[in-house]
Amino acid sequence: MYLEELYRGALKKAEENGIKVNILNEEALDISEQTHNTLISSDGKKREYDQAILCLGNQSPTFGKELKGIAGYYHHAWPESELLDIPDEEDIYVIGASLTAIDVLMTLQEKGHKGTIHLVSRQGILPKVRIFAEPHELKYLTPENVKRLTDNGHRKLSLDDVIGLFEKEFKDAGVEIPELVSSSSKPAIDILREDIQNAETGNLPYFHVLKAVDEVAGEIWNSLSMKDQERFDAHYKTLWNAYDYPMPLQNARKVLAAIESGQLQIQSGFRKLEYNSKNQTFSVTCADSDTSRPPQMHEAKHVINATGQGLNIARIESTIIQNALENGTITPHLLGGVDVDFQSGGTMNARGKYSNRIYAVGSLTRGVHFYTNSINENAKCGKRTVEAVIDQFTKQKKLERTHMMDINAAKKPQKVALFIGSDISSHFLMNELVPRLIEDGYEPSVYFAKHRASTKPVLPEIQAQGFFERALLADHVYPFLDSYRAPENVICNSPQKMAEKYGITVKEVESVNAPAFISELEQEGVDAGIVVRCYQKFGKDIIGFFNQEPHNALWNLHPGILPQYRGVMTYFRSMNDAQETAGYSLHVIDENWDAGPVIDIRPEPLDLDEAMLTNYCEIAPSGVSIIVENLNKLSAGMPIKPIPQREEDKGYYTFPTREEMDEFLGKDLYLVDPAYMRKVILANFSREGTEHYNQLERVVDDAIYQEFGIQFGQDGKLEAGTPKPPAIG
Repeated sequence: MYLEELYRGALKKAEENGIKVNILNEEALDISEQTHNTLISSDGKKREYDQAILCLGNQSPTFGKELKGIAGYYHHAWPESELLDIPDEEDIYVIGASLTAIDVLMTLQEKGHKGTIHLVSRQGILPKVRIFAEPHELKYLTPENVKRLTDNGHRKLSLDDVIGLFEKEFKDAGVEIPELVSSSSKPAIDILREDIQNAETGNLPYFHVLKAVDEVAGEIWNSLSMKDQERFDAHYKTLWNAYDYPMPLQNARKVLAAIESGQLQIQSGFRKLEYNSKNQTFSVTCADSDTSRPPQMHEAKHVINATGQGLNIARIESTIIQNALENGTITPHLLGGVDVDFQSGGTMNARGKYSNRIYAVGSLTRGVHFYTNSINENAKCGKRTVEAVIDQFTKQKKLERTHMMDINAAKKPQKVALFIGSDISSHFLMNELVPRLIEDGYEPSVYFAKHRASTKPVLPEIQAQGFFERALLADHVYPFLDSYRAPENVICNSPQKMAEKYGITVKEVESVNAPAFISELEQEGVDAGIVVRCYQKFGKDIIGFFNQEPHNALWNLHPGILPQYRGVMTYFRSMNDAQETAGYSLHVIDENWDAGPVIDIRPEPLDLDEAMLTNYCEIAPSGVSIIVENLNKLSAGMPIKPIPQREEDKGYYTFPTREEMDEFLGKDLYLVDPAYMRKVILANFSREGTEHYNQLERVVDDAIYQEFGIQFGQDGKLEAGTPKPPAIG
């Protein structure tokens, strides 16, 4: 409820301040820092961000991970419901004796467990007992004093220095030092009785001091050298945890009652946990307090892991952590978690540099911040990270504004000719590209180079694909859109509506090589050309026109990775080769098809479970960035250095033969998903819930039915028994 309230409050503040919040219910699988951005991958998708913050919370235990899946072993203490299946009469071994172990005991008692419960740990120390912390003003362990003693962070304190400050602080508060820092040889039950008595009488003066120290624990930890931090972890961490993470009084009373009744056993000296597959039991090994005696071996059918979160990131079972570790985006801290900059939270990469784009907050930063299971400490670290992000963002925007001022001063308004093919994926790209170009100060014109059908015999599968790829749009959807007023803010427009909306030239061209058309481009002042799946070959005259001046260009956005996938239906070839990626290649146009020098290649995930045409449509929008970013470089006078294609790597493909198509279909691959094409057309060219949508739906359904006899149900899926043309999934 607390988190929900904070979350909703933050969303409301964002809305009030005009901040857009996108919530993606996906698992982030990878994160990496690119030259100009941060790339995050999730479920086959890649998204670019300026800044990213890892807030991954507590990770599962790394201890015992090899036992996961074995009956009777519980790798997590939560959810509690999993523990309720343990038979009430069975003995249970709980590895750990901290607050998590106490929670396990409470859960088992509440469900009425009757068997013996063993809390097994290295030192057998139970958490102390907490009381209400009264405000305490620190005098020695203050941030100001730490800064003074470390010369504003230019030198480190020793652990002995810090212990001295603690002694002064406790002495000033009237606390007996031995009571706090020396371990006791008393049995756990005797220590617990004393702790309960002191809590009941309020006689715990050290607790007020410790809770005040919590506020500065991170700064104190950061003031220590790595050597002294290691020394603390080796000798004092367990004792610190017992005192600083105590249990409530009501729980302490239940623990004491369980020990007194014999139901709860406290065992120290834990060394290892193993599984004996022969008799299907677990072996718990503990060293005897008398070192002359051999270790004690305990057999158990049920073991619960209460050792707490994992901090060794090399062993943490998190896909994003492991991928980020492998690609060098993050590095481990010697004392646990991810190495980050103390002030900003920026992660250290494998090159030894702190990032100003990727940050980490929370328990993953234990080695640097120490007290990362404290809400207050994480809030402070989070605030510092947010300040660093905003500072970096502000600097970046200032640089961008300065850079754009320089660009705008240096460049003239650039008129760009877009040569667009007749296929649906290129039209999706065009609808996103035109407003982006206008927003960046360009004046685009759109030319549809007339598609000339092949005179050679075409496979029936490719004919069926051609209907969904070109004819459905041109012969049915666009005529409807041009005669029927569309709702506001549709994603895509017909060519005619696009011309009206943006006030630009949109026209069909008989031949891009005609002298009259080239003369028209010259009169319009066009100084750059972008080709997107235009099936007319560009000859030497129009290529020469665009290459007249140093800053002019004629580029082709080719769907496929060059030079391996030249030619037509490249995604067909990539899918048949079981490639994981396809994407776009931007290259200079010369007189050879797809063979000009390459400017930029951006692979995108290829989904082999989807139709070829679906992949074309899904990947289409990614072509916008590759065009706009490289045009901006050209306009700014930045060097564009195309790289010649290696002819030895080339693969040129024409339309598939009968044998190749049969091979493709034999792999359960297919060309078209009619239900997807229907859905994507409706979603892009109309708005659900409007009469326009209902009318367009009828137009699309009628066209598909007339062509193939296909019918759709109310859920938008193909009706059972409907006939399917070749290569339709």
